[in-house]
Amino acid sequence: MEHLSVAQLKSMLDRIGESIYVTVPETGELLFVNKAMRKAAGRENDSFAGEYCYKVFRGLDKMCDFCPYYKLNESPEQTVVWEEYVEHFDRHVIHHDSYIDWPDGRKVHLQHITDITDIKKVQKELENRNEHLSLLVEGLGVALWDCPIDPNAKSEEEMITPDTKIEFSDEIRKMYGYTDETDFPNVMRSWFANIHPDDVNTVYTQTIAHLKDITNETPFNFEIRMRTKSGEYKWVRIFGNTQRDANGKPLRTSGATEDISNRKAIELEIIEKNEALEKAVEKAENASQAKSDFVARMSHELRTPLNAITGMSELALRENRPEVKAEHIFAVKRAGANLLSIISEILDFSKIESGKVDIVTGNYLVASLLSDLVSLVRAKAADARLRIAVKADSNIPHTLCGDEIKIRQAVLNILSNAVKYTEKGFVSLSLYGEPVDEETINLIFEVTDSGIGIKPEDMSKLFTDFTQLDKQKNRGIEGVGLGLVIARSIINAMSGEITVKSEYGKGSTFTIVLPQKIQSNRLLAKIERKQEANVLIYERREIYVESLSYTMKNLKLNHAFVSNDKELHEKMGSHKYDFLFISLPMYTENEEKITRLAGKAKIIIIAEYGDIIPEKHLKVLFMPAYCVQIANLIDNITDRLGYDDKKEPLTMFTAPKAKVLIVDDVKINQKVAEGLMIPYNMQTVLCDSGIQAIEMVKSKDFDIVFMDQKMPRMDGVEATRIIREMGKNDSHFRELPIVALTANVLYNSREFFLDHGFNDYLAKPVDVAELNTVLEKWIPKSKQISG
Repeated sequence: MEHLSVAQLKSMLDRIGESIYVTVPETGELLFVNKAMRKAAGRENDSFAGEYCYKVFRGLDKMCDFCPYYKLNESPEQTVVWEEYVEHFDRHVIHHDSYIDWPDGRKVHLQHITDITDIKKVQKELENRNEHLSLLVEGLGVALWDCPIDPNAKSEEEMITPDTKIEFSDEIRKMYGYTDETDFPNVMRSWFANIHPDDVNTVYTQTIAHLKDITNETPFNFEIRMRTKSGEYKWVRIFGNTQRDANGKPLRTSGATEDISNRKAIELEIIEKNEALEKAVEKAENASQAKSDFVARMSHELRTPLNAITGMSELALRENRPEVKAEHIFAVKRAGANLLSIISEILDFSKIESGKVDIVTGNYLVASLLSDLVSLVRAKAADARLRIAVKADSNIPHTLCGDEIKIRQAVLNILSNAVKYTEKGFVSLSLYGEPVDEETINLIFEVTDSGIGIKPEDMSKLFTDFTQLDKQKNRGIEGVGLGLVIARSIINAMSGEITVKSEYGKGSTFTIVLPQKIQSNRLLAKIERKQEANVLIYERREIYVESLSYTMKNLKLNHAFVSNDKELHEKMGSHKYDFLFISLPMYTENEEKITRLAGKAKIIIIAEYGDIIPEKHLKVLFMPAYCVQIANLIDNITDRLGYDDKKEPLTMFTAPKAKVLIVDDVKINQKVAEGLMIPYNMQTVLCDSGIQAIEMVKSKDFDIVFMDQKMPRMDGVEATRIIREMGKNDSHFRELPIVALTANVLYNSREFFLDHGFNDYLAKPVDVAELNTVLEKWIPKSKQISG
């Protein structure tokens, strides 16, 4: 894999102050000449494209005997180095010739010419004074040194001591940043103390080994970090050799020090860029794989409900028995709801990726939020044969300010995930309040399940896009892997936080903390009866016992539990109870006996979702129950506790004198909308274009208009604009309620339609409960008859 482009590599070579040129090995054709080489050749603005090195640089041709082009027997990996006086440059140089990999994949020659004229002069002076000095020097910024060895040393470790007098050239002092010539000798004599701690041991070990090895003719060569006067460390290369007597005893060590900090910086930059590139490639590959997995999973998830819709529709068309046909149609509805949920999740994620998580705050009832969450999740739990339990602190304020819709969506995502990944057992929802100050409370949701849990190594991937953990174990579980990502993004947008604790194989607990403004001092639930109420609970299911026990204590009710008939006899015989809460199976087993034992105590049946209740005037507590329902039962307040998702929400009113106009260019959409209006007993008129709608509203007969957004010739937005312009001269058209009907549920849809003259907004497919809310809001109250 290429880490650098040709342009990047050329840019790096141009920043090096030494003369460099790159050639094609087979021909000597010049591929690149760097800035320093162009300047030395007197052709600073020339690219040398298509020219040959041995023709261009006069005086270099005498080096051709050394050049690998003419030494075909040499290994291509060999590095050739030679020194020569070059007439063209009138300088002494060291010529380096080596093979490197060019970014396009070819092996090329890198020719590196180092000017050593100044070094030669110094070297000559030292040779005149010390004929023993033999140096292997290369590169710019080289400084020389000479260190005698103690002839009386008993071992190599004692050959060089802190008192050893070292001779060095002035360049070394400058290299380490010293201007005071009197201090620098002391620094050099203790040079081991100035080596970077990570390099000391390597240098010391190799130096002693070099001195001990009398047969070693290889020069020593270290790349180490040395401390400068400022206290910083600089990369240098220290190289040289040891002069020995006839017996191999070391006499003196000489060498040179080269400043390689620039080269190291370039090497480090290259390494960092390579590492960054590798990480970027790995991240891109992982993202690509994740999205590929997502697309494959999406194909499955979308086709599953679509298959159910088409298949069950076919069965419904064939079926003659009304009750079976109804079941087939209900299955179609459930599959459609599942399909809509998947599409909504994808759209929500699209909003999040675009930074479009809009928080719309307003006052809401905590009891309503809880009721919605319970209603929405318990049907799913029942299908999965799971029990749902709820514990809600009755001392939470009755009314809070926040984005109820977003809170419901985030918590419901967590609850749905818990149901999805729990094969058996339970899912529980707990709601607590933690005061922050007089005006703010932290609303705390805890979702606990007895499911498969999360592996420790998977915790960091929990909130990753398109990810489904433990794929082998979760192969049959539906979902597109975006629920937790969406929930976290919503929670973060509300300045909240989400955390998780899990033990693999035993379950998980997700905790959501959301700061909310307090809008009421009234409590979520409170027993209003003046006299104390004594409650006996006959229940064996552990998860319900725990939930009911918490709620009874929280409401400060006197209560006791029994789990068999004997305990029931004992308790009812020795105490007076006002209420007997009893699970449906235990009641139906011995109805007469239970009724006789209860005496004057009010019997309240504890039932689960889907249970068939006896045709008696008994109060029923549907599980999961929490403080609001129980307080209402104790205080004899009527509360709609039942839920059956096979029944549409009851129409709250009829309006036979009201007239509605439905504008949609698709006939089947008209039929659906017309059918949804039937329970309201209103006069319904259909039209299929914005142009026709404008003409029809001129009659002033309509109380409300449902306007499709996307229509040919004239869309709903344009039609609404024209109707509103008609309102300049007639207030009827200014005040006529127009509701957008649209499948566009992307960014800020509601705000978009309100800004363009609409009064309200309904997303397709239309939710019956939302339709009821819109009609109740905009149909004149004088025309509404309570249902």
